[in-house]
Amino acid sequence: MSQRYTLDYYKREKEKLRSKETMQRRDINIQLETSEQYEQRGLQQQKSIRILKDKIKVLETSLQQIVYDFEKEKELLKFQHESIISEQREDIAKIRDSIKNKNRELKNVRALA
Repeated sequence: MSQRYTLDYYKREKEKLRSKETMQRRDINIQLETSEQYEQRGLQQQKSIRILKDKIKVLETSLQQIVYDFEKEKELLKFQHESIISEQREDIAKIRDSIKNKNRELKNVRALA
């Protein structure tokens, strides 16, 4: 009876160990799959980051060109407006001189009349 009891005991222990081994193998497989998924996700994220960095560089370059063009246009408009203002000031000065001369002539004509 004792041998049978011992034999049954060892059979149960063996079965428990097999069950535990099966569960550990399943856990290991799950961990490996999870690890592979994380690795794949990491690679995809790195690729995505690289693509987005390239896009950022292109956009920064484009923005720099736009700002440069805007500054050139701003300087051109400033020069044009300064030229126009300068011409208008000269015209105003000439008209004032002309008005002064006309007023003198008018005074002279009135004095003679």
